[in-house]
Amino acid sequence: MSLDRPRNLGGGGQELHLPASVGPELRSLLEPGEILSTLREIGEGRVEVTGARVRHIRIHPDKDTLVFVIASHRCPHTGVSGESAVTIRCESAETYERERRRARIASAEPGHILQTPHFDDALRAIWVEFPNDSRLPHLALSSEPLQLARILEPSLRSAVPEGLRVDEESFQVTRLRYKPERRLVCGCKTSWRDEEGRVAHELSVVLRFERTGLAETVTEVTRRLHEALSPLPGVSTPRVLCSVPSCEVVGVEKVEGRTLSEWLESERGPVAARRAGRLLAQLHGCGAFPEGPEGRPARRRDLAVVRQNLLEAGQELERDATSIIDRLCAMEARTAPGPAGTIHGDFHPEQVLLAHGADPKDADAWFLDLEWSGSGETTFDVGHFCGQLWYAAHRRRIPDFEGFRSAFLEGYEGECGHRVERRRLRIHTAFSILELCSKHFRRMKAGWPKRVRHGLREVSRILTELEQEEPV
Repeated sequence: MSLDRPRNLGGGGQELHLPASVGPELRSLLEPGEILSTLREIGEGRVEVTGARVRHIRIHPDKDTLVFVIASHRCPHTGVSGESAVTIRCESAETYERERRRARIASAEPGHILQTPHFDDALRAIWVEFPNDSRLPHLALSSEPLQLARILEPSLRSAVPEGLRVDEESFQVTRLRYKPERRLVCGCKTSWRDEEGRVAHELSVVLRFERTGLAETVTEVTRRLHEALSPLPGVSTPRVLCSVPSCEVVGVEKVEGRTLSEWLESERGPVAARRAGRLLAQLHGCGAFPEGPEGRPARRRDLAVVRQNLLEAGQELERDATSIIDRLCAMEARTAPGPAGTIHGDFHPEQVLLAHGADPKDADAWFLDLEWSGSGETTFDVGHFCGQLWYAAHRRRIPDFEGFRSAFLEGYEGECGHRVERRRLRIHTAFSILELCSKHFRRMKAGWPKRVRHGLREVSRILTELEQEEPV
């Protein structure tokens, strides 16, 4: 719900007009100057909060109320000014403790004003800086299209005909997806004019605002994979059109289609699972990242994060997870690793886009979100995807885990020409499910305790079977 007339809370002391549906507790919180006063108190000694304005309020009757605030700040040591988005969540008695735990995990890195979430227990209010600009330092550019156009133009010139200049005034940026721990993704439409001022070319770009130091990595990895996959018909990655590492921005071509996840949940689900196996085998064999000094190691599991998230969820869950993780790590150490190759590192159904208007078995396909890619054990990817299939079946998104898993492995093994060692596969599948258990809590989806416990039981079942199969 929007405010009738949002007012600046800094300097002018103007009255803030609130909807009549806002209750007396929230009215107390939003008295003129109250937000500004609280932010100044939180940032005292580190940053000077110069103003705050309420953008809008969203009210969920009998649940919670969300207040979105834009706060202006200035660093007293450097004189640098900026803005941060702050979200205030006023929770019900039933949800307050749950959201406190989630806020502690979601705000793992300090922001400009709030070093950690601020909790007002009396009003059951949670203050979080969002997006967290310390992780994504150049988010402000997404709200400054004119400045962004000037920054991107030199890098984009190689993607358009010679002799054209970008039309700065028509430069449009639309926010598509924000992941607080990862990136901001925006759509961008650019027009290019010739010497006579006529629009001679249009180019659509998907912009990724990355974490500090990641834009260069994303650019290199995507380009190497695009080059390695180009000889293969019908499989690729979006081309890198521009890269400005100093601003942590990467622009890739816009591709359209249906995600593999959508196909898996359709009547063509088994066909899509088989195609997923074929695509993954092609990626593993493309040779983009050989092992050795010239290669690039793929991502590794951060089991410490899994343990910590489940510790935040509750001692009982963390204790069970720690025991399971220790047993799985010992089991992994006793089994030989699978073949090495170029791996995705985070292969799940949302990471593949299939072209519109074609059957999933032969539609053109693009791999997405490649920053975890590199050389590694190929069974890691296979097991990771099997864990995703198990999760989809658990949520009843697909009807038959074993059937979809068999179709996926059939496609993979048929393409790569060798059988995946099943013991090693089950170990990586179990690790994948454990990671999903951790994410259940971090995102606080409805019914998360039940889902976490169900996942832990499944991993324990896999582990028990593996232990029983070991020779005495």
